[in-house]
Amino acid sequence: MRSAAFAVLLVIASSMSALAAEIVDRDLSFRLTLPEGFHPFPEGKSFSADTVHSYILGDPRDNVLDIVVLIERMHGVLGRESLAKTAREQGVELLKEPWGPFTLEVFRVPETIEGISLVTFNVQVPLRHEAIQLKLTGPAAREQEMRSLLKDLLANLEGDTNWLTDSERVSRLFTGLARLGGTILVVYLIVRFFRRR
Repeated sequence: MRSAAFAVLLVIASSMSALAAEIVDRDLSFRLTLPEGFHPFPEGKSFSADTVHSYILGDPRDNVLDIVVLIERMHGVLGRESLAKTAREQGVELLKEPWGPFTLEVFRVPETIEGISLVTFNVQVPLRHEAIQLKLTGPAAREQEMRSLLKDLLANLEGDTNWLTDSERVSRLFTGLARLGGTILVVYLIVRFFRRR
């Protein structure tokens, strides 16, 4: 009887940790499945008033420096302008990572805090109603692991975007040109009509 109850508790505990690794945000209209090992980290929300989700890979109670994922709201939508100038002005490296059919720009920010070398990756995601910023920070010694995690996070981030794909942009261009051509034809016919009178 005890072993059956213990087995049920294990199943419940494992399903709870699996649920904790999935973020479904109805306000910002996105879903993100985190890789195995991430747990909610409420303390991370104190880093910024705009932080809406905070997760940690590791145990925050031990003395090991862990990897933290923060998701911040940006209070607006994103255009398609490059962030290269901003990166140069701030002296940070600009990387590129895919998100669906799009290529997003990622700031790589190395820091040293109290003698500890850290690296942070910041990427802004152009969601339809409001963009979010995904922050991944941790010890510089784990940078390769963090780069791989960033790819996984972006691959598992689902949400509608205000950006158009290349084919959608071409389609809208041709539709716009067709409308413009139709407008020019109507104006031409009106001018001819009045000239005949």
